[in-house]
Amino acid sequence: MHLILEVKGYDELQEVKAQAARKWVEAVNADRTYGRWAYVVAKKPADVKKLISDAAQPPHEEIEPR
Repeated sequence: MHLILEVKGYDELQEVKAQAARKWVEAVNADRTYGRWAYVVAKKPADVKKLISDAAQPPHEEIEPR
């Protein structure tokens, strides 16, 4: 499992950047060559531990690697 974790405060382009990151993660996961990836944003440092823990959980429908 690979995780892109962004920790940030205000960013006027946040949604555009998040949308691009989610699209990239979706494409990489569809390829299945590079393992499973996830993207999350933490707005507060206190949220980081839970976000990592949640991201580490297997998805509902596990895709078998090639």
